[in-house]
Parts: sequence; structure tokens; C-alpha cells
Amino acid sequence: MGHGIVKILVDDSGEIRHLDDQVWHLSVYEAGCNMTFCEGELYGPASAATEFEFKDVKRGITCPKCIERIKDIKSIQL
Repeated sequence: MGHGIVKILVDDSGEIRHLDDQVWHLSVYEAGCNMTFCEGELYGPASAATEFEFKDVKRGITCPKCIERIKDIKSIQL
């Protein structure tokens, strides 16, 4: 089973992301919006100015903040 990842090319302010900042984030759907897992940055219909790439994969997250949050969640003992 895969998951969606997203790369933000142009943010919701219309600012073009520097190539070093174009990383693959885990994509989540919350409160009726698509957003990045690490910072909740909206993309898609909820943010018309945002330009992005999206793909479904098994691996591929390159955002350090997303990876750190995922590791933190995985460390929780239920």
C-alpha cells in the first residue's frame, strides 16, 4: 500500500520555491483540504496560487521535517 507525496513548486503567496526547498512531503487530507504533513501547507483547490507535483508511492519522502514527525509518531508505544 502506498501513500501520496507532494512537492511544492510555488507557494500560496506565488513565491517560487528554490530548488533546494523543493522536497517531497507526506501529503495528508484533513479538514477538507490537502496539505503537507510537516507544516500543514495547503495545496490544490484550497490554494489556487500553489503549484505542485503529486504522486502515489511506497517510498520517497525527502522532507526532513516530515521524516522527523513520522519517526516521532512511530516511537509512541500504544
